[in-house]
Amino acid sequence: MARVAPLAVPGVELTRPAPAGCEAILSATALGFVASLARRFEPTRRELLARRAARLQDLEARRPGPHYSVETLEAVRLDRPGDDLFFLIGADSLADLPFWRQPDRIATLAGLVVVN
Repeated sequence: MARVAPLAVPGVELTRPAPAGCEAILSATALGFVASLARRFEPTRRELLARRAARLQDLEARRPGPHYSVETLEAVRLDRPGDDLFFLIGADSLADLPFWRQPDRIATLAGLVVVN
């Protein structure tokens, strides 16, 4: 895949080279618009992430004994029945997933997202 020169937009850093032919979509105007949205909503995004972390921490603190991912997902599913759940797992841990407690149930409760 051919690469093009990086687009220069103040406040925007592309962490990967843009693919050839993307100029119509990743124009300086489009990237500037996305950057303005990110700046505008970043405080709200951080607040929502902090609330979610606090809810999960509270959930874990109320449960006795060892905590297993499948049980945490089941508790979150009960608390948030209409939400789509995603389970992030490191690529290095994916090979061990079959040995976890109820790996099939984990995959049923949440979409698996492998992070490298």
